[in-house]
Amino acid sequence: MYADYPPSDHRTYRHAPALSTTLALAALPLAALLAAAYPAATVALLFGLLAGRATRR
Repeated sequence: MYADYPPSDHRTYRHAPALSTTLALAALPLAALLAAAYPAATVALLFGLLAGRATRR
């Protein structure tokens, strides 16, 4: 009755992440470094992206 418990496969995922996910996660440290080095440019970029989204609605 409990022969399968606990399961022998302890992997948290069964498939490798997609290439886009891998590239996005690889770019995070560089993005954080650039955001820390140029905070004014980061704020301007975020403001521009949000304003662009707001005007497209």
